[in-house]
Amino acid sequence: MRYYYGPEYFLNYHTRHQAKTLGFFATTNVTGQFISFLFIVSLEIGFRYKKTLQILLLLLLITTMARSAMIALTVVFIMKFLLQKAVTQKDILFKIAALFLCFCVIFFFLADPLHLRSDGSLQSKIDFFKSALHIFDHSTVTNHIFGYGNSYQTITKVLDVNGWSPHVSILKAYLYYGLIGVGIYIFILLQFYFVDKKMKYPILTYIIFSLAGAPIFWPTFVVGVMLLKLNQCQVVSNESDC
Repeated sequence: MRYYYGPEYFLNYHTRHQAKTLGFFATTNVTGQFISFLFIVSLEIGFRYKKTLQILLLLLLITTMARSAMIALTVVFIMKFLLQKAVTQKDILFKIAALFLCFCVIFFFLADPLHLRSDGSLQSKIDFFKSALHIFDHSTVTNHIFGYGNSYQTITKVLDVNGWSPHVSILKAYLYYGLIGVGIYIFILLQFYFVDKKMKYPILTYIIFSLAGAPIFWPTFVVGVMLLKLNQCQVVSNESDC
């Protein structure tokens, strides 16, 4: 629908804001993060037409122009296949091909033909952390423990970075809810890991793109757990039938 209403905005970095906000309330950053998360989860489960779906997910991810989602998927993809033991020659060749593709993506960002580093997005994240460290040093005990309150206006005023809310989840947790909020934030991530150890890579995907604007709590984790558990039940059921 977005592409139908504004095809001139897509795959054009300079009109990415229009593409991300056209037609729906949610931006395509949210869509991109969900797609990268689903792709990493799909690596852990088996189903028909898996590779077809993964290719479609990658194509959709490109159209979102969600950089944080692309970077998160690339980094986690590299880590997973580097740490995974190669069993056959085919596995080794696939690893080499995967690494080559990932290095191409990294080189693209380093070469920066679209001037990604000059748009202020990366610098704003650095400013968020600098400001948060300054706030941390000058906060009262009450602020440290309970934060500054669940108010967007208050947080943007306290952070004092161009009137922006911190696009970093753990900073949001601290500024809004203090160290109690940070503790709950970490506790929730650990709980999803303990529910299913295979969630470690999907959680890592979230942590990476949470440095660029993901919410403090991300309900999509529930989707990942359900997919992993349903696949596990299916495998057990099939083995029982055998």
